[in-house]
Amino acid sequence: MANKNRGEWFTSVKQVLVLVRKPPVGGKDSLEAFRVSVGLWAGDTTPEVLLLGDGVYNALVKTAPAAAKRPVASRFLAELDLCDIVPLAVREDLADRGIREDDLVAGVRLVSRMEAGELIQRHETVVAF
Repeated sequence: MANKNRGEWFTSVKQVLVLVRKPPVGGKDSLEAFRVSVGLWAGDTTPEVLLLGDGVYNALVKTAPAAAKRPVASRFLAELDLCDIVPLAVREDLADRGIREDDLVAGVRLVSRMEAGELIQRHETVVAF
């Protein structure tokens, strides 16, 4: 009986924000965030994906696969594009790390920290990686 409603709460949630706070090296959290995002999309929920803090490194065009010891994040960002999910990146976090907009993969939309805060407040569910 306990498993009857398993997952039911999540399927009813339609506004999900996935926060990507980790870089593409040193762990798999960021890649798992992208996988979860695609999975949500496949399950009839279109999430928004926000790259903030060191998570903005995931949007770099030139992330070396050898350094990451796994596929580069840009591959997963391309999957988001196929799902019509536009990744968002915090403009100030890019600037703090010396990253320019032309260093990013195509399709990433920049938002301010204030807009990022508004996104977090607006969503029913926020999942952080």
